[in-house]
Amino acid sequence: RPILAYNTNFFATFDKEVLKYSSLSEALEDVFEQRDNVKFVLRTAQEYVKNNSSIEVAKKFIQLFESLLNPNRNIGLLKSEEIKIITG
Repeated sequence: RPILAYNTNFFATFDKEVLKYSSLSEALEDVFEQRDNVKFVLRTAQEYVKNNSSIEVAKKFIQLFESLLNPNRNIGLLKSEEIKIITG
């Protein structure tokens, strides 16, 4: 089931992973009728959970620590989205 979130700043960090609404009745109608926007949100949320799982975050930390141990490390080794995940 999708996560329904009232369209406020509290959920600003989520883009397509939650179903933001201004009208709850319209959002519920979308969910119960399984409209395309709901299916898209579910796929996006599933991808978000997979990409931000504890295993994936741990892999990024290991990559960071290994890069710090390498004297010839490349400062640009981590992608900006990976840094965002690590730093929150």
